Amino acid sequence: MTIQRRSLRDVKTHAGAVGAASKSKSRHAVCLKIACLELEKARLGTEKRNALSRMLGIDARLREIDEQAHGLVRLLESDGGEGASVPSVPHGSAEGGRTDARRTFRY
Repeated sequence: MTIQRRSLRDVKTHAGAVGAASKSKSRHAVCLKIACLELEKARLGTEKRNALSRMLGIDARLREIDEQAHGLVRLLESDGGEGASVPSVPHGSAEGGRTDARRTFRY
């Protein structure tokens, strides 16, 4: 008589019990599911407000940087330029003012 080897299929777990509760139509299970969904909705709303606040702060800082850069360029232009070239600053929006030119840095 040979002893059969046990495999992963022979391990008894409670994994099916959790799935059965979520599929049941009992009143308390449905109420619990609704409560969980409402909590998730509130958490995601808070997360969205925080992200929007951070984005507004970043946009404000980008505008400040753009204004400072343009002010410095105007200062260089009014200085008369003692043979130094004036760097070009893209006149873009607060979204970064990106141009197609690429910069390479050598170390």
